[in-house]
Amino acid sequence: MNNPPLSEQTAQQLIARIAIPPRPQILTEIFSALQSDAPDLRALSRLVASDVALSAAVLKTVNSPFYGLRRKVESIDQAVGVLGLDNIATLVTGFMVRNTLATPKLERFWDSSARIALLSAAIAKQLKNLSPNLAYLFGLFRDCGIPLMAARFPDYLETLRAANAEFQRPFTAVEEERHQTSHAIVGSLLAKNWGLPEPICEAIAHHHELDCFASESLSNMALNLIATALIAEQIDYRAMRLTENYEWEKLGNAALEFLLLSEEEYNALCDDLIALLDPSNADT
Repeated sequence: MNNPPLSEQTAQQLIARIAIPPRPQILTEIFSALQSDAPDLRALSRLVASDVALSAAVLKTVNSPFYGLRRKVESIDQAVGVLGLDNIATLVTGFMVRNTLATPKLERFWDSSARIALLSAAIAKQLKNLSPNLAYLFGLFRDCGIPLMAARFPDYLETLRAANAEFQRPFTAVEEERHQTSHAIVGSLLAKNWGLPEPICEAIAHHHELDCFASESLSNMALNLIATALIAEQIDYRAMRLTENYEWEKLGNAALEFLLLSEEEYNALCDDLIALLDPSNADT
């Protein structure tokens, strides 16, 4: 069953209770520039370049195999020129969410989120069902409530293990039993506070619901985001040679049906993107 929308009062109580961080100033400036008829790209390049760690992260991603650039990009000015403001804004948003919510206990979580985001963008590009930028942002923000829950509840990592091991009920049912809220609700609030597009906020709130693809209330865009990220996550599991992915067991077939992907098409997509993620993992 779909979660009912939060009332404003409940949302504000959760924001106060979970300590949801505000949108970083650099994102406010970039998002404002996106609304301008004539954004000052050089000023924004200087803004990004002024943060050494941010610049390094953006350049590392831009030069990854996912972008397939023929020449290495060596400066933020070049990155903006090659990719454009929308893509740079997406990459900066990804860095800022990881930096803002960083915790030493969840480094593997962030590494996985980054891979799923890149895979989601690559899938969207191949299937042409979504903007790759939108798919990338959802891949990063889909589970961003997890570090916030971990910071708020001392026993949350135990909850996380129990939820990951749950093979019948929704992942979020375990969280709600223990903490009276879930990372899906908390994550959707963070996304709204940061001004992310509504389909991303909607998809975050509902991505663990077992009947989401049968829902008449969720937008087609939100369902495309959920389905694309599910495939990206399963490809990541296969590439990393991990054990059972119970979320795929619960929702994978419905996601493939929604995207009208046959088993053969899905397997071909997996092979292509596993090779893209790490050529050494490709099937021979």
